[in-house]
Amino acid sequence: MTLSPALCALVLRPSKTPRGFFHLFNIGLNWTRNTYLFVGGLLVRRTLLTIVLFGLILFGNYYFYQRLPSAFLPEEDKGTIFCEVVLPASASLPRTEAALAEVSDLIKDIPGINQLLAIPGRSLTAGEGENLGLLIVDLKPWAERTTPETQISQIQSAIIKRAAVLPDASVNAFVPPAIMGLGATGGVTFSLQATGDQSSQEIAQTTNHLLSKIMETGKAVYAFTSFDANTPMLYLDINRDKAEAMNVSINSIFSALQSQLGSYYINDFNKYGKTYQVKTQLAPELRENLNIIDQLYVTSTTGENIPLSAVADLRWTLGPRQAERFNMFPSASVNTQTVPSFSSGEMMNLLEDLVHKNLSKDYQISWTDMSYQESQNEGKIVSLLMISLLVAYLFLVAQYESWTMPISVMLSVATATLGAILALKLSNMSLNIYCQLGLLMLIGLTAKTAILMVEFSKFERDKGATIQDAALNGMRVRFRSVMMTALSFVIGVFPMVVASGAGAGSRQSIGVTTFWGMLVATIAGMMFIPGLYVIFQRAAEGVSGFFHRHW
Repeated sequence: MTLSPALCALVLRPSKTPRGFFHLFNIGLNWTRNTYLFVGGLLVRRTLLTIVLFGLILFGNYYFYQRLPSAFLPEEDKGTIFCEVVLPASASLPRTEAALAEVSDLIKDIPGINQLLAIPGRSLTAGEGENLGLLIVDLKPWAERTTPETQISQIQSAIIKRAAVLPDASVNAFVPPAIMGLGATGGVTFSLQATGDQSSQEIAQTTNHLLSKIMETGKAVYAFTSFDANTPMLYLDINRDKAEAMNVSINSIFSALQSQLGSYYINDFNKYGKTYQVKTQLAPELRENLNIIDQLYVTSTTGENIPLSAVADLRWTLGPRQAERFNMFPSASVNTQTVPSFSSGEMMNLLEDLVHKNLSKDYQISWTDMSYQESQNEGKIVSLLMISLLVAYLFLVAQYESWTMPISVMLSVATATLGAILALKLSNMSLNIYCQLGLLMLIGLTAKTAILMVEFSKFERDKGATIQDAALNGMRVRFRSVMMTALSFVIGVFPMVVASGAGAGSRQSIGVTTFWGMLVATIAGMMFIPGLYVIFQRAAEGVSGFFHRHW
């Protein structure tokens, strides 16, 4: 309150004639306004031309939207790459440690890598196992990775290429998900479900066949599964008929195995204010080889000690290290990442097509993690845009007490959305959730620009000006304010278009959508506003006059 009067005195004092840069700026702005008035006047006088050109704009929105690839979230450079090292199922932990060291030596000198951390026995996708290893690749800061070969996608490809020379290890490199918690890895993830009577070996064989088909398309950087049905394991084949004939219950067999090879809970006892459990088990040296199983005895219902070997046979077999189920069906988890020019939405459509053409009807896929969220979000942007346009339209109807005048305001949004969609198409970007947010922002930004002009045109029409003069006067008077408002936003959002570093993917998605959408709406869309106003104002007055004459 203290400074406002003084500020008003400075702003409202008589202005001097601009000189230098400001004089040239005004000349350029006046020339631009006259150009807009010429084109706008042409569209005002040629109503049919306005309808045809705007019809092409609406058709362009539909045509290019249908051909725009979709995605849920853009890929983000989080400065970390995870490498999963998988050896044959029979590999020991020292062998896995040696493989991790060998992979580290192969990739440590790749440009952009800062340091490595090896974790044997663990995996982000397959859990724990002696044949599994995880290598966390920490990248250098974003400011030091400005060249193309130091970008995360190039580093990831270099890791996979160098590690491919290892004969007995499978190495996959993947980036973390854009939002932590939506899966362990980025890319497209799904579960291949077996709805028939397939064995684990059949599921593994089918999964590997699908992985080879995915890689043959050339659209994936990698495709792998954590499901392995060839893990060596011991199988105790219990002869239940023989056990029943010898009065040996199945529960006693399992209890003997648990207490001798594992541990068996007895009871609890309290000491020094704490509760301890009592468990019984064999000494470690008695559980080091398989011969102990042949030396075990089970107690029959008659009290006799029966050798376990008399009612059961021990043999080696192959099977899955961990049994996977999804929606109650046996399944195999699959993860794949697309090449930079191929979106996750396109990959999901490709996967559905591959499963339909190459697998039997006993197999189906269910999306998981971030891919599930993307499948639920698919196609909803159209309904969200329609709802947003409807709400904005009803708000303007209530404000201006007219059903037709706000239509010209809302239709001007089509030029902004066409500019945004074309920019995404030419930039090889997918329509992810951030781009959808940008499209919603364009509704308010473009409508605000159109309102400034249409509102003044309505004021001129109410004063008695013709419809054409009112439309052109609205452009002439409000051109400077509209142009300055639009250009200030375009200039302000431009840094997001060229963003780099952490979170660059999301910032570029919003920046490209809003920058080019608002720029096209300012350059081309503003020219259509007077013509659209004339069309709907004439329609409104025509309908109103008709009812006044006949009612």
